[in-house]
Amino acid sequence: MSEKSFNSQFADNLESLEQAMPLPSESQLEYHHSELAAFMHFGVNTFTGREWGTGEESPEIFNPENWNPDGMVKALKSAGFKRLIITAKHHDGFCLWFSKYTDHTVEYSPFKRDILADLSAACTEHGLDMGLYLSPWDAHEPSYGYGTGYDDATDSNGDYNEFYMNQIREICEDPKYGRDGKFVEWWLDGAKGEGADAQEYKFEEWIAIIKEHNPGINIFGAGVLGGIYWVGNENGYAPDPCWYTANTSDSSDITRLDLDPNGIYWSIPESDVSLYKGWFHHPGDEPKTQSELAYIYLNSIGRGSTLLLNIPPTFEGDFADDAYESLENFAKSVDVIKEDIYTFEDGELEQSSMQELDKVAIAFGEEEVSELTWTLPEASNFDLINIAEMIEFGQRVEEFSVSIKSANSETFEHIYHGTTIGYRRLVLLPDEFRGRKIQAIKIKFKLLANKSPLFLRELSITNLHELWKNPNSAAPAPLPGVEPGDPDW
Repeated sequence: MSEKSFNSQFADNLESLEQAMPLPSESQLEYHHSELAAFMHFGVNTFTGREWGTGEESPEIFNPENWNPDGMVKALKSAGFKRLIITAKHHDGFCLWFSKYTDHTVEYSPFKRDILADLSAACTEHGLDMGLYLSPWDAHEPSYGYGTGYDDATDSNGDYNEFYMNQIREICEDPKYGRDGKFVEWWLDGAKGEGADAQEYKFEEWIAIIKEHNPGINIFGAGVLGGIYWVGNENGYAPDPCWYTANTSDSSDITRLDLDPNGIYWSIPESDVSLYKGWFHHPGDEPKTQSELAYIYLNSIGRGSTLLLNIPPTFEGDFADDAYESLENFAKSVDVIKEDIYTFEDGELEQSSMQELDKVAIAFGEEEVSELTWTLPEASNFDLINIAEMIEFGQRVEEFSVSIKSANSETFEHIYHGTTIGYRRLVLLPDEFRGRKIQAIKIKFKLLANKSPLFLRELSITNLHELWKNPNSAAPAPLPGVEPGDPDW
């Protein structure tokens, strides 16, 4: 997928546009462009077979005898992932670093190695950014859930907020943790077990400490204060429409229902999903197929979201063989998806209420409907259209449609009606059109609702036939209410 940028003489005229709507920060824009992040759930649950621990597990059970941080990080890097988020502490409270504030850590296990330090060293060596998952809920820590968390006098076992902030500080202030001592993302998972004692969190104080030590960091689970939001499911499918703006200053997590196309805060949608059924690896787990992972990519990044794919190590401390194979196959699928037949540098662009600059289409939108017709160099069979906005200037498309004209037809045929585009929209042609193998010569885009002017960063077509050749790769079930052949399928 090719990419062009604006020339400098036009950029001088964009100052008013940059002030007209919310824009991504430098770190948010970098995450949009990096697309892929890896999650790594690892801890005592890996050894107990649970997904949520009780906090009563003994550190003695944690002993990954074939711990291989270097091999796992290299595999992630090779597969195209740009960051790794490790569960340094899950809900059970077991710490993967040597914390001086609790004895529920790897230091008191037979393994006696600092998992977080080892992974940080591997990420630094191989150039993979790091994120940290530090569960607010701690089922082991005695101070959790007593009193309000705001008044030491009412907390019979101490103030949990102080405990949590101490753990933030000891990680952030130690240069051996993170890539080159820094983290790009922090996960504040809002989950609490049923019946857990009440505990109020001092989110704003936590966030201030995290940001002080990691300038530009994005924090999941902190609403618009954090700059990242959960898409509302754990199957890796982004919402449609997929907005980047919200209108709330609440520090609670943003869900898709809180997003607002006219919001004043920029927040990145992050679609999370696990390679296996659970978040932690358990013996006998089967990974998702290559086809399933390809559909997840198309319905997360292909809707403008980032993708956070969980690849958990086994109890031996390394990815399972099928995980390494899945990473290789996933990378091949992404390569096929990104292998353009033609880009907008090929053929001719005809524009209504548009101007062209440096091969980037700019719609000024003075008319109610702006059109862009792309004449291909020759009649072509394709099944995927890639469209991308220059989100440096905001998210501007609210609704659009696509029509195609075959070489032997006089009229255009409508094939797709879409909502947002954002960082990227991958339009997978419905089954009926893919099956007919139409030889298209023209593609017409209609902007039905947008905030003018519009800036397109990419426009290309791809043929995915190679991706579906594996007969053992079953397609996943669609989202509820979506039928095969629908644009959302």
